[in-house]
Amino acid sequence: MLSFTTSIPSLGVLMLPPLLRVYEGCARGYIGVVEGANVVRLHRRVPQISYLAYPHFDHDPHPALMGSLVVHLQTLQVRYMDYRTTDSPPSSIGRKRSSPLTIRYGKNLPA
Repeated sequence: MLSFTTSIPSLGVLMLPPLLRVYEGCARGYIGVVEGANVVRLHRRVPQISYLAYPHFDHDPHPALMGSLVVHLQTLQVRYMDYRTTDSPPSSIGRKRSSPLTIRYGKNLPA
């Protein structure tokens, strides 16, 4: 199944190809730095960037999502979802602890 998003650790943004760094930088320039976000999701079919907060991302291979902030780059709409009080927050991005995340260009990013 083809993925229409690429999720990377927020520190991995610096390792993206220049065009994708500009794409993410447009959202960050509009809203500023998102405190607590440790995963950035780049959408391919829709011009939007999601900033995701997984409090135990570094230690848990399937952490629960605590919050997401989505910036739509065409309409400049910003949407925040708080999952802290949800009985069953969305599951994690499905990464495995032993395998690094890979973006479309084949670069390995730190997990």
